[in-house]
Amino acid sequence: MYTLKTRLIKLFDVYLGLTFREKPVRLLNSSILLLQTGDLQNSITWSKVQSIENLGLSEKKREKYTIKENDVLLSVRGDTPKCLWMQNIPAEFSVYAASPIYIIRPNLQKLINFKHSTEEGFSFRLVSDEMLIDKNRAETIMYFSEYITWYLKSQIALRDLKGSLSGSSSKNITLEKLSALPVSIPDFNYLLPALEVIRLMEVLEQKMEEQLHNRKTYFELLLQKGQINTDENNY
Repeated sequence: MYTLKTRLIKLFDVYLGLTFREKPVRLLNSSILLLQTGDLQNSITWSKVQSIENLGLSEKKREKYTIKENDVLLSVRGDTPKCLWMQNIPAEFSVYAASPIYIIRPNLQKLINFKHSTEEGFSFRLVSDEMLIDKNRAETIMYFSEYITWYLKSQIALRDLKGSLSGSSSKNITLEKLSALPVSIPDFNYLLPALEVIRLMEVLEQKMEEQLHNRKTYFELLLQKGQINTDENNY
């Protein structure tokens, strides 16, 4: 398997979310939602996202900053970066993200044009001809969004992200440094098999976390009842 190494900006468009001189005005039952770092959990609870008044953005800015399906949102402020792959955005809302959230958007043209040459003189494309068929383009973008979401949560990326933080009191990463973030990605022959392994690992990790949670809960119950047994096999 060939792993292609490049910079994030070579495959994705990277934007900093909207910045405001003053706090945006809240407006109940508005169709305009503003995501903030606290909203980036495992999934978004749309009913809890702040709704705001019309921002009066130009058409060009609306196109750029409106969150789209398969965008990846990243917030690196603090010790624990948050990353979320955007799926199933409610059609009735226009959704934006506020700084310090970054919008990482797959750029199909960049993916198509990207080529990797080995030291042996072989050249590999990141996207296959089959992926370029119109009916497959949406899936192609989805696969790369899913992969980059996993990658940005990996220990390799977290090390690079934390090493790029700047600031004194509230550290963050600049747009320039995030755009230049090194990324490793399998060539198209191995992208889908890699995603299958990633999905399996995530399922196993979730099960292990559930088992650990159940054991901790059981231990706490025994502790309350004064029935602690030193035989670890009992719990």
